[in-house]
Amino acid sequence: MYNASRYGHQQGSRRRLRHAARDEGVAIEIRKRIPVGGGLGGGSSNAAAVLLALDRMWRLGLGPAGLHRLAVRLGADVPYFLVGGTALGIARGDEVYSLREQVQGHLVVVDAGIHVSTKSVFARVDARLTPRENSNSIFNFVSRGAEGVGAYRLLSNDLEPAALEEAPGLREKAARIRGVLVCCGARLAALSGSGASYFGLFDAARPAGRAPRAPGAEGFKAHVARTLTFDQYRAAWGRWRVR
Repeated sequence: MYNASRYGHQQGSRRRLRHAARDEGVAIEIRKRIPVGGGLGGGSSNAAAVLLALDRMWRLGLGPAGLHRLAVRLGADVPYFLVGGTALGIARGDEVYSLREQVQGHLVVVDAGIHVSTKSVFARVDARLTPRENSNSIFNFVSRGAEGVGAYRLLSNDLEPAALEEAPGLREKAARIRGVLVCCGARLAALSGSGASYFGLFDAARPAGRAPRAPGAEGFKAHVARTLTFDQYRAAWGRWRVR
């Protein structure tokens, strides 16, 4: 359910049941439509979805803010999926604050077909991350604004060099994928999370819709998507109903 071990799954389930003072269980089926282990936050988003679903099913009335404490225990990036949109994450990334200006665009996600260990990537990059007491660079980035095409050039992924070091086989594929996406009109092409998926960010739906043909010709699987602002993300959750 969370791309975690059986032990971790059982421990997390018991913790939620104790918190809700419930003794019944739930049956969950996940239909995976994104690359597994691709740095797309699939397991963490699944975990956040389950928390929100149980909150509604059991009428706990916690909401995203009330679920935050449970989400932190499941994983550092699970709290983000209770917020959504363009957000600032500090500390371990589990302190999440929605930003006033939201990145908007169309995406093409390309599966590099390589698994990269998230733990190993973070072990390599840990010393390079911005410490909390010296976080002016983060707030300078936020203050420059995130709306419009001009915001794309402000985006980067500090995990990419470490991922390429950890998985040398990814380097050649990354160069091919990035080249294809840029040739198709992507304003930005970068690694997603700790890898190994890459994404191209487009400012219009039409070029993004045509772009997957090129990675496909190179032997890669590609998926078309779009970003969601904070308001769009919350509206999507609002339309969802527990059956």
